[in-house]
Amino acid sequence: MQGGLYDKPLKDNNISPIIPDEITCERVHNFIMDEIIPSKINISTLEQVKKDIQKMKCDAVILGCTELPEVYSEKKSWLPCY
Repeated sequence: MQGGLYDKPLKDNNISPIIPDEITCERVHNFIMDEIIPSKINISTLEQVKKDIQKMKCDAVILGCTELPEVYSEKKSWLPCY
């Protein structure tokens, strides 16, 4: 997320990327590695990550990881997901 992979394509389309802070990035990483991949999802972690993203006040979220769409989707989400 912090490597800028999406920055240019988004900016070329007049979209301003909002990058999660370091704590949120670490929380997402740990959620993926410790809970999603081993299929041991803790609902409180799922909700905390959702709250972290909601605090960022963005219009949509890029689920730029293979595992994140497993637990978040437009059907389950509060935002459009890409």
